[in-house]
Amino acid sequence: MAWTLVKILLISYFLASNIAGNSQSSVEFLAQINANISNGKAGENYALYQEKRGQGFFDSLDCITSGKIFHRIGVSLYFADVNLEAADFYKTVVLPNWESCPQKKASDYANSLYNTGVSLQFAENYREARSYFYKSLQLFEADSTYSKIRLSTKYAGIARFYKEAQAYVRAEDYYKTAIELVRSTSGQEIRKAGYYQDVGITLNDSKKFAEAIPYFLEAISIYSEYQDQRKLAMTYHNISISYLSIDSLSVAEEHVNRAASLHSDNLNFLSNDLEVLGLINAKRGKQKESERFLKRSLVLRKKFKGNNRAISSSYENLAELYFSQDKNIAVKYIDSAIFTLIINPAQNDFGNPIISHVIALNEVSLIRAMGLKAQMIAKNSTNQESQLIALDLYSKIDSLLTINLFNLHFEKSRLAYLELLYEHYPDVIKLCHEMDALYPNSGYDKLGFGYSSKTKSLVLVSELNEKKLYNSESNNKLDNTIIQATRNINNLYSEILESGGDSVALIASYLKAQRELEEKLNVQLTHNTKNNLAKYDLSNPMSVEEIQKRMLPHQLYLEFLISPDQLISYWITQDTFAIGLIPNTELVENLVASLQSLVSIRNGDIDSIDQIRGLLSNLLLPSWSSDITQDAREWLIVPDGILHQLSFDLLTPIHGNESYLIEEVDISTSYTSRLLFYNQSRKINSTYQGYGTSYAEIPRDNARSNNILPPSYQINMLANAEKEISRSQEIMNGTSFLGAAASKFNFIKNWNKSDILHLSLHGFVDKNFYEKSCLIFDNRESDNLLLLSDVYAMDNNIDLAVLSSCYTASGQFYKGEGIQGITKSFLKSGKTTVISSLWEASDLSASRIIPFFFNRLKKGLTLTKSLKEAKIEYLKNATPSQRHPYYWANFQIIGQGDISLDRGYNNLLWILGGLILILILFLKLFKSKN
Repeated sequence: MAWTLVKILLISYFLASNIAGNSQSSVEFLAQINANISNGKAGENYALYQEKRGQGFFDSLDCITSGKIFHRIGVSLYFADVNLEAADFYKTVVLPNWESCPQKKASDYANSLYNTGVSLQFAENYREARSYFYKSLQLFEADSTYSKIRLSTKYAGIARFYKEAQAYVRAEDYYKTAIELVRSTSGQEIRKAGYYQDVGITLNDSKKFAEAIPYFLEAISIYSEYQDQRKLAMTYHNISISYLSIDSLSVAEEHVNRAASLHSDNLNFLSNDLEVLGLINAKRGKQKESERFLKRSLVLRKKFKGNNRAISSSYENLAELYFSQDKNIAVKYIDSAIFTLIINPAQNDFGNPIISHVIALNEVSLIRAMGLKAQMIAKNSTNQESQLIALDLYSKIDSLLTINLFNLHFEKSRLAYLELLYEHYPDVIKLCHEMDALYPNSGYDKLGFGYSSKTKSLVLVSELNEKKLYNSESNNKLDNTIIQATRNINNLYSEILESGGDSVALIASYLKAQRELEEKLNVQLTHNTKNNLAKYDLSNPMSVEEIQKRMLPHQLYLEFLISPDQLISYWITQDTFAIGLIPNTELVENLVASLQSLVSIRNGDIDSIDQIRGLLSNLLLPSWSSDITQDAREWLIVPDGILHQLSFDLLTPIHGNESYLIEEVDISTSYTSRLLFYNQSRKINSTYQGYGTSYAEIPRDNARSNNILPPSYQINMLANAEKEISRSQEIMNGTSFLGAAASKFNFIKNWNKSDILHLSLHGFVDKNFYEKSCLIFDNRESDNLLLLSDVYAMDNNIDLAVLSSCYTASGQFYKGEGIQGITKSFLKSGKTTVISSLWEASDLSASRIIPFFFNRLKKGLTLTKSLKEAKIEYLKNATPSQRHPYYWANFQIIGQGDISLDRGYNNLLWILGGLILILILFLKLFKSKN
């Protein structure tokens, strides 16, 4: 017994010593990791981690200690500039450790989520980074012990992310929140001034120059008090840009001169100040003074290696200065701007760069420079050779945009490229129309239509393409060789930039790596037997001929494009192509906004509504189009800009009577032509699932709701939602979840068991932070908000989603991409068609319209015809006050509306019944003969 006791004591001592040793070792190891990061040796830390892991060092550590070490290894990786590896490490090692650690601090887990986002941001994977930032912020906000100062740095970091992605509205809001967190905290003045400066720069970038000035003035006040000369000089420079842009030239000159005096020993910054002085004098019409400052700026910029973007900017400014004086000199300057921004400058016969043979040092700047040259050459020119040169330049811009939007190895900020796309494509469309007028039947108008279609939801269709391709059975995830090839390309590109483009061998390796990746992707696409997609099948716009080939005889395709100086409409039937031009886009936009404000409230003045919709109809549906539309019973409409908010149901028919357009034709809308013809089967399965609740008067407390929904948001009772779902479920012979059963938990568990999804719930839309838009399930469950990120994660192929909820077709607008919100999230998750609401949905009228829609759908009608007949039936039986458009014109079909239920089973029953009847008759005949 005594010996046993001794053994137990020895083992206990050994274990205690070992644990203490490990604890001490972990402290020392963490100190070594942090020292390496501080001393610029972060790259050594991953090797140390591998060594310790091989020794089983982490096996005896608790999850908090190992989590903190793992987190710092992840930091080491992105400090070592291997950002994809850092993101992989966080996702595969750090986050799983925290997720399985019950005693973790929320802020520790949130920090690792945040750093995962940072790693992905540095790797230029903005879309995935955003989701990690957002998850981390929810945890930080919910942690009352997390300091306001540290939280402000997280807000500022996310603001920088959005600013880099050129999502300026969101960047501005995050910076302002950071300011609010430090505004009342003493000892944080310099940090506060930095946030003021950041807001001002963001507002400048988003062209809100007047709004930027007060923020810069606040920063100047603080920097002056604390004698921070370097930051004060930068703020003077930035505020001078604001004043210059609002034509306060004297004030701009005063501030930029102050900046220049403080920058006298920093020639790089001084060159920027001289550029502003050149632009000020250009606006004053002082050409020689302007030229003198701009050339001095150019000379200074050429002294700094890798300053290509700034040098190109100098050439652009000189080109614009000379454009009205000497067009030839202007073109020479703009050519210098273009070829400053590329490596290996191969040229075609027009003297323009061959995009497939060059490496762009800054794609955004190169696109702007080529666009400026195209405008210079095309402006007021009727010379065909000049117009062809301009058209060739626009094709180069298109190539660059396509590469950066769709090549899977480029994860640039797609919305930034869309802004560029929308900036230049109206110019090439206008040029195409001018050339078609000069050279009739040359096909330039159809080329212009192709560019118009390329401004329509390219990111959406690209993501659908990728989702469909890589979620297929044969491609559950990207092949490792493709991942490695992607990393190789990114590393080579970084080396080229660091070398200043001087290494011929690096350039050759980069171009070869690009070609090899293209080949790998094409091989993977070829072997994708489930989908058999061409690489850009969805991404490329449909030609007029392709649309006509896929249309039915009774259909009309109508696409709009709002450019700065005109609204263009394209009218396509099986055998017709026509173009309409409206010069006054501002009038159309004002009329749509007025109509929207009147129809989206219960008591909007009906006489004013009728007057406005009549004026809009005359503009959008001109009388000359009656010949095209006379046989068209179904209209497929692709809106643009504010037209996304217009209920086309309300327009009057082309022949001008007082009825609504929906009473005469079937109407569906789409973000792009590709979605209209996404599913060529024209049939959907009939398995139905519905969710509806009236909500509880006293909801469960929900921390997520507190972070997402504004304090003023009230969840009102929905008296008819359950009735709407019950009636629809009975018609479709499907499944329903009512009341407390209409929970998010049940939805997540069951949604993939249906082909038709019907939700009669409240919806919340945040037009500034569209990621916060959500559907609100029954509030007797603590987690009842279905966010857009939840919808994206669904990865389903449900054929139809009926969103009988408020504002589901509304959201945050992006040029070219349309409305970002709940409807778009359902489309991105793989659904063919969505029925959603442009404004607040009346649950009383919805409980009548939607079940009747399902009734007609069940009888074999298409989606568009079913919704049309449901609305007409509602109008027939509604009281005069309930005929107001508020009650019925909100619902619209987005996507492929000409599809109907697959009634193959019913047809089979009819066939079997017929055969049985024939058999019975035959038997009777046989008996009578006997």
